[in-house]
Amino acid sequence: MGELIYGSGTRYSIEDRTLAHIRVVTGARLRRHESFYLSWVSTNDPDMGRVSVWLSPSIPLQFHFFGNTPPKINPDWISALELNAAGDRGMVIMTEAEATNYIRQRPPLD
Repeated sequence: MGELIYGSGTRYSIEDRTLAHIRVVTGARLRRHESFYLSWVSTNDPDMGRVSVWLSPSIPLQFHFFGNTPPKINPDWISALELNAAGDRGMVIMTEAEATNYIRQRPPLD
C-alpha cells in the first residue's frame, strides 16, 4: 500500500498499482500546468467517505510506493484516467476493471 502525500503532509493510502497510474496522469497534467481535482471513495477509513483534493503545480505532492518494483502500466487505465480528469469532476480514481469498461463504453472520438 503506497501513499499520496499532499500539501504539508496529509497522507492518503492508495494501492501501489493504482498510485502508479495516478502518478503518470498527474505528472503529465501538472507539467502542462493543468490544475484539477483528484477524488476517490476511501475504502481504508470508513469514517472518511469521499475525498477530493485540488492538484496544482504550486501544491507539494509526493508519491510513496511500498514495493521496490514499478508495476506494469496499463495504457487503457491511463487513457481512462486522462479522459476522466478532463471532465468537470476531475480525475476520479477507478479500478483497472472500471477503466477497461470506461474505455469500451465511451463513444469513439472523431
